[in-house]
Amino acid sequence: MIFSPGELVFIVGGNGSGKSTLVKLITGLYIPESGTIWLGGERITDTNREWYRQHFSVVFSDFYLFDRLLGFEGEQIDK
Repeated sequence: MIFSPGELVFIVGGNGSGKSTLVKLITGLYIPESGTIWLGGERITDTNREWYRQHFSVVFSDFYLFDRLLGFEGEQIDK
C-alpha cells in the first residue's frame, strides 16, 4: 500500500473487520509483527518511530444508523 503526501484516505468496513488495527499499524501506534513500514525511503524502526508518528493526523467519525437499508430487499438482508 502506498500513500501520497497530502492524500486523504478513508478506512471503512464493518464491525471487527480490522479498520482500527490497520490504522494503528499505518500510523505507527502498533509495531508490525512482520513486514516493514517505510517513509521516504527510510525504514521505520524503534529509533525513528516517534518521528514517523508526527507525520499523521487522524479524524475519527461517529456512526449514523439509518432507518432502512438501501439496495437490499426482503430475504437478501440476511445474506
